[in-house]
Amino acid sequence: MQLETRSNDEVSRFDRSVNQMVKSVQTSREALLHAYNSTLEGWSKALELRDKETEGHTLRVTQRTVELAQSLGIEGEALVHLQRGALLHDIAKIRLYPDHILLKPGKPDR
Repeated sequence: MQLETRSNDEVSRFDRSVNQMVKSVQTSREALLHAYNSTLEGWSKALELRDKETEGHTLRVTQRTVELAQSLGIEGEALVHLQRGALLHDIAKIRLYPDHILLKPGKPDR
């Protein structure tokens, strides 16, 4: 949202100040969202580094989740939240499961 300014009076200076604040908030929000998304991706990569047998699993689950959601007509922020949830679906394994459980022999999840 930008306020239109047409002159150099006090109200116009106020409008410009508000516009600068809005732009600053938008820039901060975009940077925060980028950092959040990068963190989620980093966690999924960390899990895959720990468990080589399921390499690519999180990305495959995320891709299929998004495809299914889109086929159901889900879009916008709801789709973004589903995508993030899919990235997070196995993250608890990093801390909750000791290596002897997480890395047990068996068929990989592919």
